[in-house]
Amino acid sequence: MENSKILQSYFKEQNQKTPDDFKIEDWTKQEGLVWVNPHSLPKVLEKIWHGFDPRPTLMTHVGNDERNLGNGFVLYLLFHFQGDFVLTIGSRGIEGSYPSLTAICPALNWPEREVRDLLGVVPEGHPDPRPLVLHPGWPEDFYPLRKIPDHPPKDVALYALPKELISKDCHQDNNSSKDTTPNDQIPSFTPQPLSFVEAQGEGTFEIPVGPIHAGIIEPGHFRFQTVGETILHLDAQLFYTHKGVEKLLEGKSLEEGLKIVERVCGVCSLSHSLAYCEAVEKLKGIQVSREVLGWRTVLGELERLYNHIGDIGNLCAGAGVALGTSNGLQSKEELQRLNQEIFGHRFLRGTVTIGGVRK
Repeated sequence: MENSKILQSYFKEQNQKTPDDFKIEDWTKQEGLVWVNPHSLPKVLEKIWHGFDPRPTLMTHVGNDERNLGNGFVLYLLFHFQGDFVLTIGSRGIEGSYPSLTAICPALNWPEREVRDLLGVVPEGHPDPRPLVLHPGWPEDFYPLRKIPDHPPKDVALYALPKELISKDCHQDNNSSKDTTPNDQIPSFTPQPLSFVEAQGEGTFEIPVGPIHAGIIEPGHFRFQTVGETILHLDAQLFYTHKGVEKLLEGKSLEEGLKIVERVCGVCSLSHSLAYCEAVEKLKGIQVSREVLGWRTVLGELERLYNHIGDIGNLCAGAGVALGTSNGLQSKEELQRLNQEIFGHRFLRGTVTIGGVRK
């Protein structure tokens, strides 16, 4: 039996037993959307994660503030099953916490911590309660992805804030250079030491790396605990350049959103814009032609090709193979020049549009 039919049968059975805890919102041959009560999430994940061979792939886990829609805080978990079926599990009505799922699916460790930092929704029983996105020093009650944050950061432009937060006093007087933003809207940030696991015992060494690196890469701090050449433990502190793209997109038009999305990551410009356009097209019921699908496939392969070749060169750099590094960089440059020649942009930016491709 196909995975989609097995899953549909399971959720229908659960709905009959406890209709308040399970609801099938939408179901097709390739996609399913099911609403699950927060307290039933562990039971469902046990079934999904341990009841299929091969095990499904966790695609993503996100939280959303839908209090203005009457849904409270909402979690969405997306799984890809063999047979090209995608299951979306939504859990709404979360007030402040929900049972952590990390013990069942370890891949949810960081996503659950991210949702806690940005929305203030706590995964009860999570094995690692340390902050992840917000570095130590942010106020405990500052959750930047809430629709109306309690303490908007000082360096956020007023036009990016919800209208409810912008009072007349927030605007700058034309004859004064004084910043009149109310102090009670500015969170105080006092840098605190990062929290890492510390190995103890004879012969153990702690090796800090970063956050500034020799290469042209984003910052990240890595703390190695070693004995000789054996790595006992690695802690990573990332998110030094977290951009808050979700908040930046709020209130923008679809076209403005596309311009932002394709600039989030240079080497992912095409794939990000393609995913965005496909999401918009699905929401608006736009059917694209086979010709457009063909061109998008070609563009996606060109982006994949120059990135994979560049990555092979980077692997050579990590191993100290200078010739391989040089060949990788040269081949990547040739491919990006080809992108520029054919499509007008080295990173293929601006080639995908909502409903089509740029001519």
